[in-house]
Amino acid sequence: MTLGSEYVYDEVLDVIEAYNYKIDQTTRNLGGFLQNDWDITPDLNFLSGFRIDQHNLLDKAILSPRLSLLYKWKKETQLRLGWGTGFRAPQAFDTDLHIAFAGVVYRASPCPTI
Repeated sequence: MTLGSEYVYDEVLDVIEAYNYKIDQTTRNLGGFLQNDWDITPDLNFLSGFRIDQHNLLDKAILSPRLSLLYKWKKETQLRLGWGTGFRAPQAFDTDLHIAFAGVVYRASPCPTI
């Protein structure tokens, strides 16, 4: 059995006055997980578990389950079947948005003529 936890705190203040752009955001995420590994036979392994996240910008906690089946077919070959869900915490800051404000213009180079 494996268990653990994680706490992530982010404080972002990003201002671009020329574009009237301001992000002032604080996020907190507390997550915990639990999973169990069972060797059903020497060649077959089953893993099950879940992660739960509580984020300050969401009303409810998010549950992310996972299941996995591992078959050791040969010494050098393994087959794994897995299913799970994931969670990406909400955030206002995005580096792609910053590229739009960078004012960088990309121009194609002219092709040389022969």
